[in-house]
Amino acid sequence: MTIDKGIGASRRRVFPGAACLALVLSASACAEHTAGNTSGGAGVESGTSQQEYVKAFEAVAPITLEAQSAQPQGTGTKSFDDYFAALEDWSGGKVTINHAYSSSRVEATDVDAALGDGRLDIAVPLTMLKPQEYPRTRQFNILSTIPTNAIVPGTAGKAASLQKVGLNDDGLGEEYERAGMKSLMPFQGATGPRLFCTEERTDLDDFAGVSIAAQGIEHSEMVEALGASHVSLPFTEYYEALQRGVVDCVYSGVGSVATSGILDVAPFTTDSADANVTWNSAPIAMSADTWDALPLVAQQLLWDRVDVLIASALEQNLDQNLVYEAALAEAGGSALQLADDAVEAMNRAAAAQLARVEGESPELVEQAQSAARESQDLVAEYGFGDGPESGAVTAWFESADLDPAGLARAVYESAYLPLRPE
Repeated sequence: MTIDKGIGASRRRVFPGAACLALVLSASACAEHTAGNTSGGAGVESGTSQQEYVKAFEAVAPITLEAQSAQPQGTGTKSFDDYFAALEDWSGGKVTINHAYSSSRVEATDVDAALGDGRLDIAVPLTMLKPQEYPRTRQFNILSTIPTNAIVPGTAGKAASLQKVGLNDDGLGEEYERAGMKSLMPFQGATGPRLFCTEERTDLDDFAGVSIAAQGIEHSEMVEALGASHVSLPFTEYYEALQRGVVDCVYSGVGSVATSGILDVAPFTTDSADANVTWNSAPIAMSADTWDALPLVAQQLLWDRVDVLIASALEQNLDQNLVYEAALAEAGGSALQLADDAVEAMNRAAAAQLARVEGESPELVEQAQSAARESQDLVAEYGFGDGPESGAVTAWFESADLDPAGLARAVYESAYLPLRPE
């Protein structure tokens, strides 16, 4: 296994003129250690400066990790790009990440297996699509219905609350361990899913009998709650299905939709901050074998610089909305609000989903509810306490005062620091 490359330590705020950030869908890596790299060794203390980290890595042989993103380099890969750059900078170039894009090494649905068998080192396994194999992960994802689903406080609140719950849940940890994975970021959601339709649809009458493509059991149940028919398709077939009239709508996040051309054929978006829907998570994981074989100081660096990963993900998720709104305007589309009857129907389905989890694992729901309450003041402190409705992010963003780096550091100190490798 080799490991090389990292990401810069600098953290930047979200700026109104920022390009765009999209959902990181997958990264993969196969690492092989250069001679002399073994697990263990000397570590550094928490709070170690970049200069001291670089000095500590002088005695470490070069490390190279192979990584992969599902999207082309650019809008959808910023989180990983920033994280990998920081690892490189803080290790003095001893850590290198060979970052492949567009799932060019491994199919996205095969990432979990590739992490388990050592073909990949760092990746986003699409565990949401394999509920039989990852039942605890399915339960964990449903916890995303608890914090608000409003774009800004929802994105930040889930990042703040669910990392701690996921990292500390023995059941989730054991599930990852059985699959040969090590969790780096248990929850990563790029704003909630929305309905993208070929014509305006807002209430139950509008959705009755229409065909809607969605992925994952929870999203399928939301579609059916609207009185629509669920169609199971891979995301890569959404555009053609809409174009040919096979489906009337798709249910997905804005990041992938905004850059896929889907808005050209489905320019009418419908959602509501009051709909407590499940956000399908894109967790970030490592190969457990890779992690275990790393020198201690390398493990510590990967763990300590998760603050960069969280901050960049927050920026990315917000910038996704800027890209989406620009694409929506170009397509001549509209951002619509779900009617009350549709919101109520989806919330009944969401409540039933959460009740199932509570019946099986009441302690998990209790922890998530407690963490959500605790995160409210935290996200407000760093400027994420409120925000606009869907379709109005661009105008609001001009005067927003957000500190993603500050929030990310607070999340790190609360959720990650107590679990730091020592």
